Amino acid sequence: MASKLSKITTGYHTFVPNQVLTHNQLNELVTYLDDQSRLAKVFLQGVGIVCGFSARVIKMKGIGLEKDTAIEIEKGIGITTDGDLIQLKQTKANAITAELPEMPAVYTHYKKFLDDKAEYEPFKKQNGLVDMWEILPGSTGSTGKLNNLKLDDKVVVLYLESYANDGNLCTSIDCDNQGIEEVQKLRILLISEKTAELIVKNDPVFVWHNIAEKYINLPEIKLPRVNLLSTNNLANLRQSFLAAMSQTVLTKLKEGYNTLFGIFGQASVSAQIDKLLKLNLNAKNLLVDFQYRYDFLADLIATYNEIKELLYQINVECSPSINSFPKHLLLGRLNETGTFSKYRHRMYKSPLSTIEQKNRSKVESLLARGNQLLTNYQVNLAESVQAIRITPSQLNGDLGTRAIPFYYSISTDLLRLWCFEKTDNLKSTYHYSYSTDLLANFPEIRKPLQFSTDEFGFYRIEGHLQLGALECRDQINSQIATYGLDFVCRIVTLDDSENAFAGFVKNHPQLEHRGGVCKGGTFVLVANKNKVVADSYLPYRVADESTAQNCCSLMECTYPWISSLKYLNNLARSTKGTQSRNKVMPKNYVLQVVEYRINGQNLINGATNIVIPLSKIFLRRIHSITEALNTRFDKGLVFDFNESQKRFVITYAKEDSFVLRVRDITLNYANPIYTFSNKGMFRNNKVFRPDAMRCRDLKKYQAAFYEALQQKIAPVNKDDDYGKFNEKWKKWNLLKERLPDHAEIQRLKLTRMITSVNQLPAEIATTVRQLKNEFQGIVETQLQFKLDGDWVNGEWVNSAMLDYYKANKKNTHDDLVLFVSLRKYLHSETGISKLSIYITNQAYNNDFDELIEKYNSFADIYFGAPSGANAISL
Repeated sequence: MASKLSKITTGYHTFVPNQVLTHNQLNELVTYLDDQSRLAKVFLQGVGIVCGFSARVIKMKGIGLEKDTAIEIEKGIGITTDGDLIQLKQTKANAITAELPEMPAVYTHYKKFLDDKAEYEPFKKQNGLVDMWEILPGSTGSTGKLNNLKLDDKVVVLYLESYANDGNLCTSIDCDNQGIEEVQKLRILLISEKTAELIVKNDPVFVWHNIAEKYINLPEIKLPRVNLLSTNNLANLRQSFLAAMSQTVLTKLKEGYNTLFGIFGQASVSAQIDKLLKLNLNAKNLLVDFQYRYDFLADLIATYNEIKELLYQINVECSPSINSFPKHLLLGRLNETGTFSKYRHRMYKSPLSTIEQKNRSKVESLLARGNQLLTNYQVNLAESVQAIRITPSQLNGDLGTRAIPFYYSISTDLLRLWCFEKTDNLKSTYHYSYSTDLLANFPEIRKPLQFSTDEFGFYRIEGHLQLGALECRDQINSQIATYGLDFVCRIVTLDDSENAFAGFVKNHPQLEHRGGVCKGGTFVLVANKNKVVADSYLPYRVADESTAQNCCSLMECTYPWISSLKYLNNLARSTKGTQSRNKVMPKNYVLQVVEYRINGQNLINGATNIVIPLSKIFLRRIHSITEALNTRFDKGLVFDFNESQKRFVITYAKEDSFVLRVRDITLNYANPIYTFSNKGMFRNNKVFRPDAMRCRDLKKYQAAFYEALQQKIAPVNKDDDYGKFNEKWKKWNLLKERLPDHAEIQRLKLTRMITSVNQLPAEIATTVRQLKNEFQGIVETQLQFKLDGDWVNGEWVNSAMLDYYKANKKNTHDDLVLFVSLRKYLHSETGISKLSIYITNQAYNNDFDELIEKYNSFADIYFGAPSGANAISL
């Protein structure tokens, strides 16, 4: 008999008074209501076994029954894909009503069952019907005891036998039995496992959801912890992380993901996993992003485990096939010994069951996220694109609740799939991430450190790998101070000659890498040759050793500085005034630290350059040098400059010894090396002057003490002029900003910030054209000219401005007058501003000397590229 829902009645007739009703009109109303009821159950509630219906073999109790076998079936309820509500009922002979049982039904006998009336399609095979046995609660003429039937391989089936019984024709005096009886008889059948396998092959709902065995056999995968205890060099550290990415872990990961993707009909990802995580020996030895690969493995494992946790809770069907199990339910094997019933229909719920539907949608999203992780892994360690960023995140919990790491290329797909819950709430761009370009354009999302981070217990710290360790620590400490973050940052060296890392791990075995630091913890930068090669964290602050040790008396020693103040002044002012005609003057003062030791311990590995812009030298002279030294070496000697004595000052522990060897390489790499030590001052290893200083004795170097000493007495923002120029420079910058709005500047139509040669005053532009033509006449090469200096920085003065100044110089409230006057005070310049013209594609030769002399009062001529950011082409 066909399923009721194979043809659906879509309408019916209503009745009017005195109408003669036909059988079609009556039947269509019944079938319409029946169809609607069935459709509501199948598509709005679900199909399968709702509860109960567990079956087991038992031994009968009672006198003479001890050896009898029986099958007990628990009461329950289920819905077929044809919308039939199935329950076990107790029916009396010749009655059309039934009762629901209070106790499990017990069946002791069986008989062969031939489905000769309903001819149910799922029970058919090529050469007839499958073998079936009906079980009964008692004996009838053709039954046998269950003792005589092999039950080990049997599966219990509830079968609603449905067929039309034509009945008897009405007699001349009685037509009460006119019509066709629709028989709905529940039969409890036994079939073999082989037969059950044939039946479920044609059951698409069962086949798709039959994942229990695959689910149970999914491998358990946990992220291996990295063993750092035996790490004594960079190669060991790299190998420690690669060892955690073992072949065993990768094999499990590929097996697990391939099973998951296979369930949903998607392709294998083994090749992608191998490409990123299965590395050959040469690749391993050159790998710099080994920690990020380890983090990437952790993300894949986390995603896998999230899917696995939900996989068996996705029993939901949006539109189940009517032909899956229209008139039967499989209850499972009688001798079930495993953790799941192999041949048993579960309850396949409607999407109205929000939990299972959300679980299924989330699993599909997580699978897509796993694919995105494999596609989007990308690490760019170029210094030009890196910036150190601290992002609020979580240490534990689902991956989607954490910030998106540095090592993923952000795309709209990755944002959509990163956190299912946020995307479900239409907030797929409301993540925290190292890369912010595609995030929601709100400061709360793109600049989260400016807001409360109470709900977060972890900070991701990224962008520091392969950068200078000291600079990284300074930038991190700057952000800690700016945003009031609750952690500290430490550098631990991992060099072949000096391995503080092994001792640090021994003292702090809790050290591990998680790509950041928890609140209240210590972020550890692992440095090799002063470059960050890795990072780790501790869940607590590393104790300041200086608090447990009272150090020593301090010694303050003074020395002559290696460069005279006159030299520094001239060097600094070269950026403001007339420069050399033959070469481009430097923009920075460069001090090379050749050697730096305290109590025999090296504080540097190889020569280290301290680069200080000459603009800072101009403002603060030697104090800018001492500040740079204190900033770079904040666990070392404390440097200062005594203005009254004009001497370089070093403060250190009285009992300690030290050696500091430096030289000025701003203009000449062959300059002499000066040594400052507790035993004297030396020039190229010869005594510089016997009475240069007074220091002595020995004590072990204590980094924590010197760090505390830096914080306590290192000078902050000092300058050689006792700060008297600070206000002048502030006023100078303010006047520069206000001058474009001055009435005389606007009357003369002058552009203060020159960005094009057409904006130069007419008299200047004319002379520039003449100069270019004359210089071009000397050589055949087409010369390229550029303008830099005062004229493109808004600091120039022309003849019209000087005329105005002379006419109004008593007006001390006039911005133009104040500007010209302050220019004389700060720069010692009184005339028309000279142009700084660069010839960028021609080397200097003597043929140019005559023209250089001719235009000396108008412009400084340089051969080379300008260094100013505002330089323009002429």
